Amino acid sequence: MKIICVPFKLISTRYEVISLPENRLWLEELELRLGLWQGTYQ
Repeated sequence: MKIICVPFKLISTRYEVISLPENRLWLEELELRLGLWQGTYQ
């Protein structure tokens, strides 16, 4: 199964699709970057 996530940003009164450089989302208000990580963890 493949999950596709399309990010949106609220601009004025409507949502617009945004691009994610390096598949990461920067949340400026929180000073936090979110992204998906694939791999194994020990």
